[in-house]
Amino acid sequence: MDIHNFDTVSPIVELLCKYVQQQPISAEEQERLNHWLEESSDNRELFSRLNDEEILVSDILKMHQTDTVAEWDKYSQQLQKARSKQNWFFWRNVAAILLLTIGIAGTWLYLHVNPTQIVMQSDFGEDILPGSNKAELVLSSGNKITLRADQQGIISQQNGFSYENGERLTDANESEQYATLITPYGGQYKITLPDGTTVLLNAASKLKYPLHFSAEERVVELEGEAFFVVNEQRTPSLDKVPFRVVTAGQIVEVLGTQFNVRAYGDEDEMKTTLAKGKVKISSQGGGHSIFLEPGEQGLLKDNILTKSPTDVETDIAWKNGEFAFHSASLKSVMRNISRWYDVEVVYEDETVSQRKFSGSVSRFDRVSTVLNILHQTGDVNFEIKGKKILVKR
Repeated sequence: MDIHNFDTVSPIVELLCKYVQQQPISAEEQERLNHWLEESSDNRELFSRLNDEEILVSDILKMHQTDTVAEWDKYSQQLQKARSKQNWFFWRNVAAILLLTIGIAGTWLYLHVNPTQIVMQSDFGEDILPGSNKAELVLSSGNKITLRADQQGIISQQNGFSYENGERLTDANESEQYATLITPYGGQYKITLPDGTTVLLNAASKLKYPLHFSAEERVVELEGEAFFVVNEQRTPSLDKVPFRVVTAGQIVEVLGTQFNVRAYGDEDEMKTTLAKGKVKISSQGGGHSIFLEPGEQGLLKDNILTKSPTDVETDIAWKNGEFAFHSASLKSVMRNISRWYDVEVVYEDETVSQRKFSGSVSRFDRVSTVLNILHQTGDVNFEIKGKKILVKR
């Protein structure tokens, strides 16, 4: 992603960056800035946004959750289609201004202002920022590595680890047998396993895997929630090598597919949603097995396996940056909010926890936005006190 490949970039970009970074500007530059502000209300709105620290902090956290390179590539393709149109030059300069100014100003703010020190207010009291890329990699030797929040994920190879941008993280000692990726409350992280399988780990989750998969099978252990895109592998005799996800109560076996497993220890059921391919689910206790087709969900409760049709997009909305609920209990909704925003949820009246809710909202909005939607769609109120959310009638 290099927006410097533009033939020309508006000279106002450098001036805006200097202003937001509080660098001195000359009288001539001030006059040029004033003229730019007078040109349109859009310019004034952008300038106002760049001067709002809370907005910038929120934007920074959103950018950390987005594959910015992929998003820019997608956006630039749309711009390329507009080359024959008269507004091509206008829109590419707008893109340059937004990307350069938000990027540089955001980086400056991130280095100078700790977002946790900003006390934001909402209709429910204090406000809380969403989760972000946070995780820890623990090797079998006990070595612990805190992963960077400005990276989307890591790549695990037999000779070591690197971030997705190619930056080397650490080499693997020959004595290392396993690695465990752990996300805390308020964190998520992606990992590419040695076989090429990608896994996006949701908040408060743990994935343990061997640094060297065997030739006969690939087995990982999961606590919490993760979305898997399994890379198909074959033996020298061209037999498919199975991939198995082991949880506390079940084993999910696949050959090459996309699916979501939700297996939190504080929930009384485990859910497996199949997006593509085919999976086999077996209960650890009774030995009962079921097969899922795309669009189906397997449910393990009280050691009994069942399956039913499901809305896949709702079940995997979290990996796409959304909270999505369909006739879900408030208790279930608040459990997701608790993990992602790293907050404690307290009910003043437990009966309200069974009310049903449907809807969707971005996971990267402040918690007050999510609570406001729940407030508007049901007879429920909230109060935020520090890192605690009180649920009221």
